[in-house]
Amino acid sequence: MRKIAMVAVFVGMFSCEAHAQGVATQNVNLPATVGGYCTIDGGPTGTLRTATVPVANGVVTSGPLAIGGTSGQVICTLNAKIQLTSANAGLTNPATVVNPFINKIHYTATASYNGATETINTATATAGVATAGATTTAGGKTNFPLDLAVNITQTPQGNYLANGTYSDTLVVTLSPMP
Repeated sequence: MRKIAMVAVFVGMFSCEAHAQGVATQNVNLPATVGGYCTIDGGPTGTLRTATVPVANGVVTSGPLAIGGTSGQVICTLNAKIQLTSANAGLTNPATVVNPFINKIHYTATASYNGATETINTATATAGVATAGATTTAGGKTNFPLDLAVNITQTPQGNYLANGTYSDTLVVTLSPMP
C-alpha cells in the first residue's frame, strides 16, 4: 500500500509541474482621459425657457422680462467662458415697414454663472455672432445656477411696432476653459 501511495505522490508532483509550465498572463492597461466639459440641467442643452414680451398699442412695455422656468443647474469641470448670441439681433418681424412703423424689438440680456456675468445688447449686436465672453475664475463647480435676465428696450419715441409676430432666440454658451 505504501508503494502505491508513494507512486501517486510522485506522479502528482510531476503532473503539477507540467501544468504550471503552460500558464501565461496578459496585462491590459485601461487609461481614461476626461476632457473639460460643461452641462446644463444634466445635458449639453438646458431646459427650454421662454418669455413673452408685453405689447400694448404698438409699443413694448419696457423693463425686466419674466423668464419662465427656473435657473439651469450647471456642472463645469473647469473654469467656463460664458457667451451670448442673439439669432436675430433682437426680436424681429419679417414684415416690410415704412416709417413710423418698425419691425425690431431690442433688449439687453445677462447670463451669470460662478461669479462671472456676460451681457448682450441687441441694438449693437450682430445677428448670430457670439459676444466676446466672460470667464469664471473660481474653478469647476457642480450644481451651480445659471441665472438669466432680459430687459426689454423701450420702443423709440414716435415709432410703432408693425403688425405681426416677432421672435428671437437667445443662446447662452458655456465653454470649458483650461
